[in-house]
Amino acid sequence: MPVTLRHVQPDAGHKLRQLETSAAELERAARESIPPELLPQPAPRHLRTLASKANAYGKVPLSYLQRARKTLRRWAKPVAGAVRATVGLITETAFYVLLALGGLFVLAALILLLAPPA
Repeated sequence: MPVTLRHVQPDAGHKLRQLETSAAELERAARESIPPELLPQPAPRHLRTLASKANAYGKVPLSYLQRARKTLRRWAKPVAGAVRATVGLITETAFYVLLALGGLFVLAALILLLAPPA
């Protein structure tokens, strides 16, 4: 239920009005105390002109954007497939290298355990 002055006790409503008035006075005093050199200044005219020209030059016809989008869509699936295949091959290679190293470790441990002392 929203809180309005109708649903607030009369003394609380009066205090709320006083608070709002005090806050408005404080805000006005704070705005007046800001030195003029700290106030935001409008951009110089030549910068506004430059910005509008840059905005006008930056507009690209929609047909170019549509062609670029279609090209990216056409190349996205094969590239994604190639990346997946490459990651799969690297993962499989790492697995077999670790398997071979594990086998060599076991073989070296058996040789050390079973070899006669020198």
